Amino acid sequence: MIWASSSDAPAACKIAVLSARRGVSFILTNEYHCVEGVEDNIYLFSCGNKQRIAGVVCVTVFSELCTICLSGCCRQVCPPITPERQQLIDHFLRDHKVQVDSWLDSTTRPYAFPRETEDGACIFFDAGQRTCRIHPVKPETCRAGPITFDLDVRRERISWFMKSSVDCLLAAALRREPERLPAYLSIAKTAIRRLIRGLEPAALSALLQIDEPTVRKVGDDFFPCTPSIKRARDS
Repeated sequence: MIWASSSDAPAACKIAVLSARRGVSFILTNEYHCVEGVEDNIYLFSCGNKQRIAGVVCVTVFSELCTICLSGCCRQVCPPITPERQQLIDHFLRDHKVQVDSWLDSTTRPYAFPRETEDGACIFFDAGQRTCRIHPVKPETCRAGPITFDLDVRRERISWFMKSSVDCLLAAALRREPERLPAYLSIAKTAIRRLIRGLEPAALSALLQIDEPTVRKVGDDFFPCTPSIKRARDS
C-alpha cells in the first residue's frame, strides 16, 4: 500500500508513532505522507523534514498505543484489587472461559493485586498480543492509564496528575491533543474514585505512599473524605 499524500490516507489513521533512537516521538496530525508500505499497519513515512523513518505503527484509537508501548506498565506494577473488582474479574473469567489459576496475590503487599509471572508480568498480560486478557474489567489504576492522584484530607481535595510522555505513550498523545484530555480524564476520575472508596485504609495508605516523581498536575476536585479515608491518609 502506497499513499502519495496525506489526503490519500484513511481519515481514521491520525496517530503516527515514530520509533526514534532515543525513546519515542509523536506526530498527531494528518500532515504526514506514507511513502512505502512494509506490512500490515507498519509503514515508512515522510513527515516534514523526516524522511523514510522506519518502524512506524499507525493506530486509530488511543487504546491501541498500549499494544506498541515498551514502558512496561503491565510489569511489576501490582494494581490494587478491591473486593468488588475481584468479583467482577472472577465473573469475567468464568463467563469467558479464561483459564487462570489462583490469580490473586493478597499476601505480599498491604493490598491484593493480580499475581505476576516469573518474568514480572501481570498474570493477565498476553505477551503475544501485548493486550490485557481482562480488558473490559481490568483494575481501576489500569483503566486510569497515565492518570494518578493524591489526597489532601484536610481540605477534602483530590489532585490529579498525568505521567510523563517518556513513561507513557498515551500521556504523550494526550499532551499533543489536549482537546481529548477532558474526556479521558473523566473516565480516569470515575475509576480512581471507585478504587478509593473500595479500598481498606491500610491498602489505600500503602497506595498513597508510592512515589511518582515524574508526574505533572492536571487538576483537582472536591472529594468528601470518610473517616476510613482520613485514617489512610494519616497512617
